[in-house]
Amino acid sequence: MKLNDHILLWNHVFIQVMDVRHKKMSKGEELRSYSLPASAFLYTLRGSARVRLDDSIHKVERFHVLEYYIILYKATLALTCRKEIAQLLEKENPFQNQYAFAPHYPLPLYDKVKLLEQEWREASGLGKLHVKALFQQLVYELLQQLYRQGIEPLKPDLVSQAVAYIREYSSRSMTLESIAEELECSTGHLSRLFKNKMHTSPIHYLGQVRIDRAVQLLMQTDATLQEIAESVGYPDAHSLSRSFKKYKGLSPVRFKKERQHHVRKQDQDMPQTLLTYALQQTPFTRYTDIDYQYRYNAEGDLFMHGRVKITAMMIMLCLSLMLGACSAPANTNGSSQTEANPTTTSSNGDGQVTVQAKTRTVSTLKGDVEVPANPKRVASDQYMGHLLKLGIIPVGVRS
Repeated sequence: MKLNDHILLWNHVFIQVMDVRHKKMSKGEELRSYSLPASAFLYTLRGSARVRLDDSIHKVERFHVLEYYIILYKATLALTCRKEIAQLLEKENPFQNQYAFAPHYPLPLYDKVKLLEQEWREASGLGKLHVKALFQQLVYELLQQLYRQGIEPLKPDLVSQAVAYIREYSSRSMTLESIAEELECSTGHLSRLFKNKMHTSPIHYLGQVRIDRAVQLLMQTDATLQEIAESVGYPDAHSLSRSFKKYKGLSPVRFKKERQHHVRKQDQDMPQTLLTYALQQTPFTRYTDIDYQYRYNAEGDLFMHGRVKITAMMIMLCLSLMLGACSAPANTNGSSQTEANPTTTSSNGDGQVTVQAKTRTVSTLKGDVEVPANPKRVASDQYMGHLLKLGIIPVGVRS
């Protein structure tokens, strides 16, 4: 910002000194998350420290922190000022700019700050008037040394300040006008900058912050919707539910149920499909003295859980096993079952010789399988319950 514009704005604003404080900090002491209630000058006397203003970090030495003065003030533009002055203030606003430097002539500044603090403590009407005069002298000396050293003030990011303010005070009643007033800018200027950088409006962003906080409370606590609404900044549960549907597309109750179902599904040791169709546990069933004969116990019957598609597949497999267990004449019409080379012959009473095959080939989903033409025993890898219901007693099963 040009020096002439800076001086012009200082000459057209009404200055109100809000507070003057003198503070001594012990070694290692920290002052965290302090929001300045107004514009301020921080003048430090001795020691060294790191000062963070918004996202800017300044390392200060010599006439710096451990002992410091802070002067809080507020600059207000007169209502009768020219339009170009108001536009210049909105565009530049030197009362929000940040700058940090070690003055070449610190003692003149120290004398004015010390006297300013003493007059402020007296709290008399005449003393207050003297405070304003001393403050103007301090600003003159400060600006003179600032521009002599060629220090360029750092213009703060208005959008970053708005985001930080919204996130910190989202639970309070807040409007676009109150945000702009807190940041000392117009609502139009704030909305324009916010949309260009965040691609949304400040109020829409405020709603998103509140709903994100509501989601955390909804999933991590057993608080009621009314309690959550009051905590995040809504007047009642109805307002929270309406805004929740706007941002999440679901009501809070339904959102919680679906999120919990999703979490439970991810925590399973097995995929959900395997859990759905897995066999239920049954008591251990012993074998008889005849190894190939399986003792059937009605109470130990095995059940399957499946859907229509799975049931159809099981029926097809059972039919394949039944066809493999039963003898059938050779299929000569080009079907999936064909005779193998080994054959046997037999004659009937009329003297006719009949040729019978010992094995046959059955087409399955995994390829052609050669099985005996007249099987006597069946081994099963699964589906034992269905085989038993069909009257087929397998001689071998999976443990």
